[in-house]
Amino acid sequence: MRNHFRICGVLGTATAAVLGIAGSGLAQTATLDLKPGLWEITSTGMITGAPPIPPEVLANMPPEKRAQAEAEMQAAMARASQPQVARSCVTEDQLRRGLNFDDRPNPSCQRTMVSTSSSLLVVHEECAGNRHMVGDFRFAAINRETMKGDINVVMDNAANTTTMKRSLQGKWLGSDCGDVKPKG
Repeated sequence: MRNHFRICGVLGTATAAVLGIAGSGLAQTATLDLKPGLWEITSTGMITGAPPIPPEVLANMPPEKRAQAEAEMQAAMARASQPQVARSCVTEDQLRRGLNFDDRPNPSCQRTMVSTSSSLLVVHEECAGNRHMVGDFRFAAINRETMKGDINVVMDNAANTTTMKRSLQGKWLGSDCGDVKPKG
């Protein structure tokens, strides 16, 4: 069950959505012309539907655990609709790799670079398996210190579908990341 709560957290976390999904596994190509260093990403949006938890997982839970799990999932989805701010350390290497921050890529996922330039990165991703996911990610470099983006993700299994839509605003804070360590 812990993995299913993590899904709700991942869907609602701007950093994971922007920096974990966007470029992992993509070949080296032109990427956004952004400064390396500490970035602050603010995301707003919503998550709708039911988390894609297999019915057999819920069916095997005692009633009190199931009620607790459902309440926690609803609370996580409600938090996801509130603005979220996250900080990330972006390295030159990550920028060269197309914002590749995923240190544990999912082998069932296929990523397609739809468009790439110094000012625009558009990625489409589909993941197979019992937690099917389709995502479209669009990131634009306004200038070297400002970016914006949109994320649209649909996750489903045989019983439930979750849809996430988020808008992102990123600003460069400086070349020194301080305590924030790079991912990937």
